[in-house]
Amino acid sequence: TPSSDTRLHPAVAMASFAATQAVPLAPSALGRRARVTGKPKFTRAVRTMAAPKTGEPVVDGYTTMFPSPPVDRRAGVIMHPTSLPGMYGIGDLGQEAYAFVDWLAEAKMQIWQVLPLVPPGRPIPGLREDYWSPYSGRDAHCGNTLIISLQALVKDGLLTQKDLPHPYDTRGNVDFNQVAKKNEPVIARAANNLLALPDDNDLKAAYLAWRRRPEISRFLKDASLFDAICKTPELLGKDWWDWPGELRARDP
Repeated sequence: TPSSDTRLHPAVAMASFAATQAVPLAPSALGRRARVTGKPKFTRAVRTMAAPKTGEPVVDGYTTMFPSPPVDRRAGVIMHPTSLPGMYGIGDLGQEAYAFVDWLAEAKMQIWQVLPLVPPGRPIPGLREDYWSPYSGRDAHCGNTLIISLQALVKDGLLTQKDLPHPYDTRGNVDFNQVAKKNEPVIARAANNLLALPDDNDLKAAYLAWRRRPEISRFLKDASLFDAICKTPELLGKDWWDWPGELRARDP
């Protein structure tokens, strides 16, 4: 037996490993062994398996004695959608996002880790003037409205090209304060246009059906109320436990 610090040649190591493997005997052999030893018939008899020699057929069980092949490895990209190219100061979930997914598929990538898509933390005047962290979101169920594609809203008929701002800051870091100032009023206009549509309009009907879904209706009203309170000027920057009692107790 080699010492513990001896390095075996791979072929020798393989043969040594194969010789120690135990495989079930055929049922007839198992029965004979059980009768000879007097043990119950369910006793599992084993025999050693020698490594096959070059040119000789392998014995039964040789191909299944090793561990299963590992799961295929996967590759992907980690990137927040705001880092995509964008015409209006920020990357969004419009045409560039679809093009990026097509590129991922062509490159055989299987994962896009998008990072949090919730409404980001907001600046607080005098405390944090430029703070838009997706890790300080106000709601885990809602989405970041700043990554709504303005061009997609035009395509849906909720905006016109004249409603859109002139393209700006198409390169470099995102100026979230500027994006919010320029884009949010446009997105709000699209939302109001959606609500003004007749209920039998296909887009309005889809929106109403979405609101009625149980997994949506259970949080949407409270999330909207919470967001509205957070944006109240006199409460801006205050934690919810510092709100007036009637708001803090959910009884406005």
